[in-house]
Amino acid sequence: AIGATLLAAPENAKVTIVTDSIAAIQTIKKASNINKLRDCLKIKNRSILLSIQRIKKNKNIDLRLKKVKSHSYIPENDAVDVLAKKEARKGPVLVYKDP
Repeated sequence: AIGATLLAAPENAKVTIVTDSIAAIQTIKKASNINKLRDCLKIKNRSILLSIQRIKKNKNIDLRLKKVKSHSYIPENDAVDVLAKKEARKGPVLVYKDP
């Protein structure tokens, strides 16, 4: 979903994504700091993470990831949780092939 959001964002945008997944935030930040191929090959979901980094770079996107408490009874967060679970059951949402 983060990759799809970045694809939909205009160039030179400041994008803030609010998520309850600290794992997603940490993994994206970790992937953005990798300089060695060996370290890159160790990352799970590296194709998705590299795609996110490539989209950010190509579209000059300033990405900010914000953590919110899960099950916080914020109506928007609860609605997104329901939609995310429904879509996750359908299978892959975004398939990005590097040209």
